[in-house]
Amino acid sequence: MAPTTHLTTAALLLALLSSLATRPVAADELVDLVRPTPGISTRDHIEKRLQLGADVLSVGIGGLSLGLLELRSDVAGRRARIGIGGGDASVLRLRLDSNVFMVGDRAEVRSRIDFSINGHRFDLELPDITLVPRGLDGGSQIQIPIIQQRF
Repeated sequence: MAPTTHLTTAALLLALLSSLATRPVAADELVDLVRPTPGISTRDHIEKRLQLGADVLSVGIGGLSLGLLELRSDVAGRRARIGIGGGDASVLRLRLDSNVFMVGDRAEVRSRIDFSINGHRFDLELPDITLVPRGLDGGSQIQIPIIQQRF
């Protein structure tokens, strides 16, 4: 993609995210967010703006779901954490936590289930899942190991 395409995509993303904000964002503010800062590379500028958008989205999702859905991302590090579930550990709690790491063109997903009932906690680590693109058709292949050892 050309740098102008990245900036246009970033501008659209920021406009969408600004609609979720608690106060309206003026057009001048959006232009300032999209305009590259002197001395910063275009890539760093885009990563910074995408991280800002991801942070706004994370706060919005957490607030709308009352803490039952958690999304944290690190755009520069190409990783994300997704958590679904909740409850009180002294009564009943069920939570699925996943860490997603982008390595090259594939995504590695490490997940675990936390289950607590009456103060007793059980942790179940699920096998790692790797998502690999199949080709130009846009599909992906899911790879799950049959036997996996963790030390």
